Amino acid sequence: MSWQNQSRAERGADHSLSVSAVAERLSDKSVPQVKNHLRFLNDCLFHLLVIIAVH
Repeated sequence: MSWQNQSRAERGADHSLSVSAVAERLSDKSVPQVKNHLRFLNDCLFHLLVIIAVH
């Protein structure tokens, strides 16, 4: 894995962590669609990371 892919993967991981944090913060008073959307984004980011790691 090249350093470019490494940094991109790390950036993705940081982003997914922040998305999780936002989802948790919203969960008290959130609209369910927003939570589902964030979860969907998180899944997409995870799959992207897997694809990057495989290549």
